[in-house]
Amino acid sequence: MSADVSSHVDPDGDHILLVEANEILVSSKLLTLASPVFRRMLEGRFKEPGEPKESQFTGSPFRLQLHETNFESMLLLCRLLHLQWVSQEVSLESIKKLAELVDFYDCSRPFQFISPALIEPLLCAGSIDTHHALLPVCYHLRCASAFAAVTKRLILNETNPLSKVVSLTVIPESV
Repeated sequence: MSADVSSHVDPDGDHILLVEANEILVSSKLLTLASPVFRRMLEGRFKEPGEPKESQFTGSPFRLQLHETNFESMLLLCRLLHLQWVSQEVSLESIKKLAELVDFYDCSRPFQFISPALIEPLLCAGSIDTHHALLPVCYHLRCASAFAAVTKRLILNETNPLSKVVSLTVIPESV
């Protein structure tokens, strides 16, 4: 398989994530420490049916196909988990997709430290619509301070009950 884009998040990486038609070279150690889902996939050498397991003794990185994942979002997730800060401001759409991946891969713990810096620019300059979109993002990224600020702004600026305004399908009712 020839990759359209090859991103070396960790030039000394031992695993290649295949996302769409692209490759991301990563360190399995960082991913498995951050995510129990990645731990099961990488340490257990979980592969899709019909795909051969590659030997860890061949010297070539283990390849893992990720389905139904957006390349740009996965690349951002991997860069942040490898402690590579992104220099440009991250868009609301990118943060929303990132939050979905963080939830899916159950890797919110490292993002408790990263997420305030990602969310803050949108929180300060954002409209009420931006705050509506940020509420589930803050929840999935476990950013308590931003979640409180967004919730407060939504409560103070809405005439309708919050449950009517915000889609709470991604946030448990107990929250």
